[in-house]
Amino acid sequence: MRTAYGGAFEIEPIPAELTDPVWGDLNTKVGEVAETGDDPAALASVMGDMSSKLARALYGWTKGRCAELRPSLFFVDVFYNYAADVCDELGIQYVATTSGIIPGTDACPCWTRPLYTTDGAPTTRDMSLLARLAAATVEPARLALAALPVLREARRVRRELGVTAPRASAAAPSARFRHRLTLVNTFFGHESPRPLPPYVRLIGPVRSQGAASGPPRFEGEFAAFVDRLGGDGARLVLLSFGQNCALTPPRLRALLGGLKRLLARGAVDGAVWSVSMTPEAWLVEAGLREPGALPDTVLVAPWVPQKLLLESKAVRAFVSHGGAESCGEAFLSATPVLSVPHFSDQPRNSVLIQEAGAGLVLSKRALTPESVERALGRLVAEPSFASAARRLRALAVSRGRLATERAADEVEFVLHHGDGHLRPAGDGMSWLKRNDLDLYLAMAAVGVAAAGAAGALAGAVAARRGR
Repeated sequence: MRTAYGGAFEIEPIPAELTDPVWGDLNTKVGEVAETGDDPAALASVMGDMSSKLARALYGWTKGRCAELRPSLFFVDVFYNYAADVCDELGIQYVATTSGIIPGTDACPCWTRPLYTTDGAPTTRDMSLLARLAAATVEPARLALAALPVLREARRVRRELGVTAPRASAAAPSARFRHRLTLVNTFFGHESPRPLPPYVRLIGPVRSQGAASGPPRFEGEFAAFVDRLGGDGARLVLLSFGQNCALTPPRLRALLGGLKRLLARGAVDGAVWSVSMTPEAWLVEAGLREPGALPDTVLVAPWVPQKLLLESKAVRAFVSHGGAESCGEAFLSATPVLSVPHFSDQPRNSVLIQEAGAGLVLSKRALTPESVERALGRLVAEPSFASAARRLRALAVSRGRLATERAADEVEFVLHHGDGHLRPAGDGMSWLKRNDLDLYLAMAAVGVAAAGAAGALAGAVAARRGR
């Protein structure tokens, strides 16, 4: 779109005074999130106050800027309903975006994974009836209860701002985006194949500029470290848990213990480890700051050039939280993944990688030096993982080659002509008719009537013979 419209794009970040207090709150809750984040209801409770502050700040700012600028098109994350509220209120066309196919954006709700399960199952195929029942009833109820403070605050903010647009359903965040162009940054091969409505487009993985375009160029300590261990011929492990996951001291010790075991037996040559979100106090408690605690073949830093490292030939395995962006970078670099998921989409992403044969999953609650050593040792030594990772890379590259061009074409059409062409034919039908339930009921009624008539006829025949 920049090619088509030239320099018409400018980035205006949300004012720091609105977001800094919220991120400050998040930094004080990293411990709670690290422990309870894999339970959606517990996570909603922990994040509730922060979300309320964020909604209050962003509702007002977004409505004010939109009223002033009158944009022709808005990109809205499916979990940021405040922006969709403002767009509906002001009559602004918008496109929905998400990193994965969540319930409500597919056309097969009966067998795709419910939003609220915490076991990471990608579909209901292998879930027991009891687990499916809990996922469809108990978990949504727990989540709704935990989210009540956030929902009440959102209602207050809406009233203050005079927003009258329909509210989104707490149980189905994507419901209000049905029939809006929805761009999903994933691809079949990682995502479980399923039929999709006409308004959903898989465009992933969208690659950042320069990804997989040539040999990486390291600078400073990272270049020196990789060169010292053998350059492209080294066998390195990259550990990085993104900008939202903190590792508790026991998990830090388990990871370090597993690395030391692998180094001691010569299974790997070294490791690069990003600890960006983990509090310094936890690093001290885990012993990582003690003199001599880290071998000179392990580089720990608050930030690492993750994409460049993954694209190098030296990194043989990636220890990750399983976040969508990290998964995309692993796919495009054909790097096997050891996932230790913490919350949100991470458990599901991790299971999908394991099912594709390109990685393994370890529970954060059962992390030990022995389990880390076994899993990482397998990823580095067994050719099947590298082979599956190369297959995923081929899929990711082929699916994503024209992803940005396709997405730009779709968005440009909606910008000029709207999204009416994406509305399914059954949109005006009742729920009964759209799901053919009225037809099934009519067929059942005919069957019952036919059975009754047959019974009556048989009775009449029997009575006549009895005379």
